[in-house]
Amino acid sequence: MVLAPFLVISCGRTAPLPLPSELPGGWVKASEEKRSELPPLVRQMGGRSGTVARYKGSGEVVVTVYETGGQAAAFELVQKWRPEGGKLYFHKGPRFVLLEGADQALLNRLEKAIEAALP
Repeated sequence: MVLAPFLVISCGRTAPLPLPSELPGGWVKASEEKRSELPPLVRQMGGRSGTVARYKGSGEVVVTVYETGGQAAAFELVQKWRPEGGKLYFHKGPRFVLLEGADQALLNRLEKAIEAALP
């Protein structure tokens, strides 16, 4: 009975995302921060939090990961997100991931490394 409050408290916290410190091609994570403000579409799909990581290499690549209410919500975000040049997005489980800041070929290569790092 004494453990119940601790279980409630610990379940409400989100574990840090396992974003890699380095990506193929010499990209090194320069910073990572929580995002308190979510885009309207992410909020509509049950978005709970966001994390932004900036990678430095031959320029900068920004990786934003949004935690959603579940896999279906993340998948629906992929269906509704508006494509833009220089950006790539995908979902893995309950996470919607947005990569931006490089050419499409580089983003495609980096996507594989990030997707493999996410649980």
